[in-house]
Amino acid sequence: DISCRAPRLFAAALFTKEAAVIFPFVCIGYLFLIARDKPFSYQQKKLAAGWCLALTLWLVLRTYALSHNPIALSVTGIARDLASGAGALIPYIGKVVLPINLSIIPVIEDTKMIYGALVLAAIVSGLAFSKMKRYGYILFGALWFTAFLAPTFVRPVAGVSAIFLESRLYLPILGIFVVLAEIDIIKNIAVTKRYIIVCCAIIGAFFFMSAAHEVNFKDAITFWRCAVERSPHSSMAQYNLGWIYDRQGDIEKAERQYLRALELNPTQRYAH
Repeated sequence: DISCRAPRLFAAALFTKEAAVIFPFVCIGYLFLIARDKPFSYQQKKLAAGWCLALTLWLVLRTYALSHNPIALSVTGIARDLASGAGALIPYIGKVVLPINLSIIPVIEDTKMIYGALVLAAIVSGLAFSKMKRYGYILFGALWFTAFLAPTFVRPVAGVSAIFLESRLYLPILGIFVVLAEIDIIKNIAVTKRYIIVCCAIIGAFFFMSAAHEVNFKDAITFWRCAVERSPHSSMAQYNLGWIYDRQGDIEKAERQYLRALELNPTQRYAH
């Protein structure tokens, strides 16, 4: 019975990755936006009860485990972080379709909005001219993307610069795929020889891009130099490069990086 298995799987997901706490709310969105014919059936009510039980158990154990944690989240702080991070949604959308201009420690100050704006404009235009689009699926895809990405904007420590890692797209990206699937041009794609050739060319291009990027992971100094080069406004990247110089005994360069980190973020505790 899915109403018995699903809560157990949900509990396992919660204790593995806290982002799973968003899942029930996304499912509610699915009921209202897509499965609108028979909402809140008996089985769905059993499923909701199981989810509530799993969520309560997780919340009690989490509260106990963090009872001595001096860092506490507040509603005001969460709202502030969500508002300040909302602008990152546009470049995130761009990186789903155009995975270029990637960075090791991306910050909003060094992120180019143009790629995300172009991709967003293309998606909106494609949907506008699509005759077979389903608004429920479009809204559900947008909800999935935003809901699973939003928690990554929350910073538990005040004063720490927000980092918008591309790796956080692994789950939200599915929402963009749902939206793209409602564009008529994509729906009507025929799997022809030309289509296969184009797909292979795109995969090949991404392969060579990854191979070219691999050199940045050669060693620690190269890694953090690349981070500083691509995200010069990241205090974390500046500090970590200074720490590497410090370990190598190059005190002069280390001091320069530490001072730059403090210039960007005076509350950077490690740089102090």
